[in-house]
Amino acid sequence: GTDGGTVTTSTEEVATKRLITPKDAKEFGEGGIHVKIESMSRTGLRQSGNPPRYDFVRVRLAPFIVEPANGQVRPERELAYTATDREGKPVDAEWQATGGTIAQTGVGTATYTAGKNIGTFQVTATRGSGGPDNTVTVPVQIIDDHCMVGTWELDSQPFVEALLAAAGSEGLEAGASMTYSGGTYRVTVESDGTTTDVRENWTMTMASDGIGSLDFVMNGTETGKWHIDPSEDDPNSGTLTVETTGGSINVEVRSSLGPLPFANSHDFPSENAMGSGSYTCAVDTLHLIVNADGHEIPATWFRIA
Repeated sequence: GTDGGTVTTSTEEVATKRLITPKDAKEFGEGGIHVKIESMSRTGLRQSGNPPRYDFVRVRLAPFIVEPANGQVRPERELAYTATDREGKPVDAEWQATGGTIAQTGVGTATYTAGKNIGTFQVTATRGSGGPDNTVTVPVQIIDDHCMVGTWELDSQPFVEALLAAAGSEGLEAGASMTYSGGTYRVTVESDGTTTDVRENWTMTMASDGIGSLDFVMNGTETGKWHIDPSEDDPNSGTLTVETTGGSINVEVRSSLGPLPFANSHDFPSENAMGSGSYTCAVDTLHLIVNADGHEIPATWFRIA
């Protein structure tokens, strides 16, 4: 039973119930909500129910908000935290953590750096003089995902240079050149075996004395699936296979000499295609060797999340 809030019916787990707290913070009161937990066992030595077995738990309204409330991070990676009041204003707090280290980065902000051990740990923020009315503790999980899982951004310039070197002068007029000139190409690799590729203003520029320059600006999202065959000696290296499953890329052509005499924007639906190459994955860097038309093209990706 409680003196505030509502206890739901039992969950599917043994000896568990859910407490639904009030919507209005004022309903908590200064003392919070007291929950009485009593054993209903009536077998064995406790058949008569005497003496009764019970305990009390006090549920307090958090004095401020720490986010993420249930953080997850991979070993030796970073996770940003914030502390705010209920109006969203930053709370000046001191930070402590288990399972890794945490450093304050500003008023109401901190960065947690996970250790090497897998498990559930704690991040604690304390304001003012401390004590239970000025302290918030939230769990943080250090999870054991493959190194490949995360969001990566392509180091575009060397990749485009290697791509063009492999292709040679094919498709380019004499005296023309092609270079990377801006935008981002990012890939998110999920632990469920799916991928999402996002190109935002990813641009290559073709320059020629006769036509000035043409910018090929790419935007769009592609989805896919990924699978690895790790080497026997090192699970963070081996063969990566990626299959494109959907999406589309828009290519817009812009000329330095003014409007073009043809439609300058085209959508290219992504076709189901599969490719593979070797990979070496580290904490912050992913090296791939992409096989394209008989050429081996290196691609380096930097982790951003």
